Amino acid sequence: MNQGARPAVLVTGGAGYIGSHAVLALIDSGWRVVVIDTDSPGRSPRKRPW
Repeated sequence: MNQGARPAVLVTGGAGYIGSHAVLALIDSGWRVVVIDTDSPGRSPRKRPW
C-alpha cells in the first residue's frame, strides 16, 4: 500500500486488552491508527461524568 494513501482509523479504548489487539491488527493490515484512551478502569471512583 502506498505510504501516502494509507487509510486512517480512530480507536477508542485502545490501551485495553481488546483494543490493543485491535490496534495491532489494524497496523499489520496497513492502517494508520490513532488511539484515545483514558487508561482508567471503567468502574473507577475517579470516573468523571464529562
